[in-house]
Amino acid sequence: MPRSLHAWIPFAAFALAACEANVNIEPPTDDPRTGPGTDVDTGPPPPPQYLLPGGVFTQDGAVVYVDVTATIDESVSVDLEEALSLGVGIPAFGVNPFAPGTFLIGRSDEPSVERWRVSEKGVFSQDEAFSMANLGMQNATGVRNPLHFVSATEAYFFDVLTFQIVPFDPSKMILAGPPISLDGLMEGDLVVRGNIVHWDGERFILSVRYFREDGTSPPLGRVVFFDPSTGTVTYATEEVCGNLASSILSEDGAVYFASHTSQAVLYSGGFAGDPASKPCMVRIQDGASGFDDDWYLDLGAVVGQPAGFVFPGSGTTAYVLAFDDETTPVTPENVTLLTSLGIWNYFAVDLSAAEPSAMPVLDLPPSSAFGAAFIVEEGTPRVEIPMLGVVADDFSTTTYFDITDPSAFAERFTVPGFGLGAIRIR
Repeated sequence: MPRSLHAWIPFAAFALAACEANVNIEPPTDDPRTGPGTDVDTGPPPPPQYLLPGGVFTQDGAVVYVDVTATIDESVSVDLEEALSLGVGIPAFGVNPFAPGTFLIGRSDEPSVERWRVSEKGVFSQDEAFSMANLGMQNATGVRNPLHFVSATEAYFFDVLTFQIVPFDPSKMILAGPPISLDGLMEGDLVVRGNIVHWDGERFILSVRYFREDGTSPPLGRVVFFDPSTGTVTYATEEVCGNLASSILSEDGAVYFASHTSQAVLYSGGFAGDPASKPCMVRIQDGASGFDDDWYLDLGAVVGQPAGFVFPGSGTTAYVLAFDDETTPVTPENVTLLTSLGIWNYFAVDLSAAEPSAMPVLDLPPSSAFGAAFIVEEGTPRVEIPMLGVVADDFSTTTYFDITDPSAFAERFTVPGFGLGAIRIR
């Protein structure tokens, strides 16, 4: 599965909510191109089409939107009055790669997953849904990217709040068998939060982070490996790095995990709890069943500033965000505010180096601490394009840059609010 089917977007602090907007809705179509999994010969392929999900803050809350575009360049213009509004608080979002023109939405106000279609003319329509109420769920938000597809008839919903993986058939939008338990992620009375799910070609890999009663994170991380071919789960634990809030699947097949940027702030100010976890990175090598005990990256030491999160780049280059705590010292008054300020800068790190070092990215302006990144398939034949996003400090806009050439980043497009990338839907 190409890396572009996953979005690496730290989203924990973005309070998802939405209010209604005027949306162009039509009844579901029988067009086979927008139906689930078909081999019907419909003539020349349709032009490329991309979804642009995101959220904007208003006085009434955060409006979550999805727009559609035929290009991902400077011509992109999101009209919030015309974009699809997805109700109130809908963070779960997944595109079905086996059914062009369809995507799924997990609702936060009820435990149901809805299937939506977008026509070649950019018209949205909702058709079917299934409920997970009988599985003890109160909503369908799941982990950061909970919806994953193995085939046209096999998909899974990952949920850490109820510690289960729910199998379902996306072609019929029905539950498909009993859930798979994730009880092995529990750790005493620590609070568990799910992160990003990756697919390495044979198994799903989900990491979680833990929080103590005072809201700080101990130096502890855990992953679950789920093999859909056998239905089995196994676990791996590390005890050197905490608050692992982001991760990337590198081109060498390894998964790299990094601390949240908030961990960098807390550690710099002496507010990270006891024992305190340094901002850091750990990894699981391609095909391995546990963390690499011989690889640990102290982000503060490598970057020279408090740093966190990890974003994908070209090859084995990754990017992290850091701020200068000498210019902006962490105090009790600003400790909760610094991640939202535009004082964070990207640094490039070569993960394949024997002793990784960091270089500041001079082509990008400062961002908030939440950044944004994704890999999208562009053109015919499709080519993977890595992009980095700069999020304004008031979350008013997100501007994306093509980082294919590390020596010359190219500005591509800007969306309102906190962008969630671009996803090719056909």
